[in-house]
Amino acid sequence: MLPPAQVLIIEDDPRLVEVLADSLKREDIESTHAGRGLEAIGRISEGKFDLVLLDLGLPDTGGFEVLQQIKGHPAGRDLPVILVTAWNGTHDKVRAFELGAVDY
Repeated sequence: MLPPAQVLIIEDDPRLVEVLADSLKREDIESTHAGRGLEAIGRISEGKFDLVLLDLGLPDTGGFEVLQQIKGHPAGRDLPVILVTAWNGTHDKVRAFELGAVDY
């Protein structure tokens, strides 16, 4: 039997973290939470995640910068990142895909 998938949720709103984590848990997917960008980069170095759900509006570091750092880190280079955000401008979407996001 395969171990459960591991998802890193990078989000500063505890209510949204709870909704996402509960949804994942119902599908037997384990999640870990980071509320700040710098904390998330530290967790990426652990190299144990299968997917990242990333908010763009983080309190310490912009989500685009976090995405860029994830993709520049050896443990995050091939890690799929999906942006979960209320930002819906075309420019933001294009930038996200240019930086390596797989979905928005």
